[in-house]
Amino acid sequence: MIAQNENLVNDALEAYKSGSFLEAKELINQSLENASNQEDPKVWNFRGHIYKQMYKEGISTDEDQDRNEAVLSFQKSCDLNELSKYYSDNVKALEYLSATYYNDAVDGVLKLRNNQGNDPVVFFQEFKDLRLYLNPEKGVKTEELAFLKMLAQSYEKIHSKHDSEDRESILKAISYYEEALEVDPEDYEANFNLAIIHYNEGARLIGKISYKTGIDELIDIQNRCVSYFKLALPFMEKAEVIRPNRIESLKGLMFINRALNNFDAYLEYKARLDIILKN
Repeated sequence: MIAQNENLVNDALEAYKSGSFLEAKELINQSLENASNQEDPKVWNFRGHIYKQMYKEGISTDEDQDRNEAVLSFQKSCDLNELSKYYSDNVKALEYLSATYYNDAVDGVLKLRNNQGNDPVVFFQEFKDLRLYLNPEKGVKTEELAFLKMLAQSYEKIHSKHDSEDRESILKAISYYEEALEVDPEDYEANFNLAIIHYNEGARLIGKISYKTGIDELIDIQNRCVSYFKLALPFMEKAEVIRPNRIESLKGLMFINRALNNFDAYLEYKARLDIILKN
């Protein structure tokens, strides 16, 4: 029985070398029916390379599954023996595969605007889980922050591409910016963009007012506008604290405070802006 399973592994290797990856997959999976092979880091490392190559060359109809199986195999090899000679090779392969998950996540964000591709959040989670497995102390804060802001910006563009009644997209943009601020509350871009979204939501409501607007509806719109402007203010104030005296944030603070009838604050920010613009 042992010799038979060794032959299966050797036959799988020959099939792999000749480019017959589907055959290699079948043979290596048969070999794992033997308990000793299930505990062999070499076998799992080899299985990982078979599935990794199938993923790279698009051999099967389910590339994502091939990639997932490759990850599972390399991780299994790592977990069985961190001191084996295959460990560094496993790590190198897993780093490569984690990068493909991230690339697919970014590509998925770009395709969101055309309603194409798979859910980028799923790919990013796979990337995150794998990176944390490889290096839990380092984390993925930089990549996660960039990804969440990219998602939010993509939904903003979907919203602007369609009419202003596209509530789902703008709410998703708000949600992802809020997630970004959970990752890093001091991120200027997320604070500034959230302030702009909330301010624009109030301005959008003002744009609905016409001579046909009844008094009750007018009061309701005004109250809702104030709520949006109040939501915008702390985010814009935070943006100003993070990067003081930027023209864009000073203008934002001017407009928001004017909309809230905070005239003293409006005049203060206007004066500061005038000084910067004169220099």
